[in-house]
Amino acid sequence: MDQIHPGGSTYIAPPDFTGSVFLRHLLLHYGGGAERFTEGFDEALYVKAMTGTVDFLNGIKPYLWRKGETYPATPREADRLFVNNEIDFTMSYGPSFASERIARGEYPPTVRTFVFDEGTIGNYSFLAIPFNASNIPGALVVINHLMSPMAAIDQARVLGSLYPHRLESLSFEEREAVDALPRGPATLPLEELARRQLPEPDARYLDRLEKTG
Repeated sequence: MDQIHPGGSTYIAPPDFTGSVFLRHLLLHYGGGAERFTEGFDEALYVKAMTGTVDFLNGIKPYLWRKGETYPATPREADRLFVNNEIDFTMSYGPSFASERIARGEYPPTVRTFVFDEGTIGNYSFLAIPFNASNIPGALVVINHLMSPMAAIDQARVLGSLYPHRLESLSFEEREAVDALPRGPATLPLEELARRQLPEPDARYLDRLEKTG
């Protein structure tokens, strides 16, 4: 997002989830690192990080797609711009997103993915049991199955999602199953994704960011 390729970059407008996570990456950078945002909300830290973020976004605006006069509202819109060669890259939460598009013939085979040098925020789906569930023991059985390594492997195989468990916690057989998961040409190795993964900031930063934006 600089003067080297003017007009070739953009970002998805918040409050879209993918757009807001891009802004959260900037907050982490200008606030001094992800670890500073995980232990409650700090007003002074937010102001400092937001000031740096706004200054950066204002600085790159003239070099964005359509000079920053408009932004794609959804990942689908950004993807369309990318496919039409209007922008040089797009964004996705899915590590296998680009490989899936290559397999379907929607992306050229040369497309590759990357994560930021400082790391990329990763998050997971959550499972919960309602307080008024009629069969809590049964729900616990289902959740325990869904959280098991082999169920997560099946989900990663079918949906292309990122395998969630720590690799060092797996048995030899489970690790073999993870290593055997299909990985398309544009998908980064699981080890690299895990090594570059940053924790989500405290949820109050997202709330404040959405109110500010």
